[in-house]
Amino acid sequence: MSIANNTATKIYFPHLNLFRFVAAIMIVVVHGYEGWVGWMGNIGSLSNGTFKELSSWGVYVDRFIRNLGIGVDIFFLLSGFLITYLLLAEKKDMEKSISRIFI
Repeated sequence: MSIANNTATKIYFPHLNLFRFVAAIMIVVVHGYEGWVGWMGNIGSLSNGTFKELSSWGVYVDRFIRNLGIGVDIFFLLSGFLITYLLLAEKKDMEKSISRIFI
């Protein structure tokens, strides 16, 4: 089925760019941190210079940084919203075009 007259407007949510940016930064930070810890050991300022065991506040910073992986969940949430919105908009347009044909 081809649609000869495609006059659909482009759907774009500019305010979601901020959420995409924050999610991307979160993922970059967590991957960089895990890579550093994997290759070099703990960061010196988080481990009081021993590079092995985390300091008392370093445990909390480590836990916070490792929880930034939630950025992936934010991407999935945004993708699910956008795909659902586009599908519903397309369904609405199809219903309008079908009602014009049969009325």
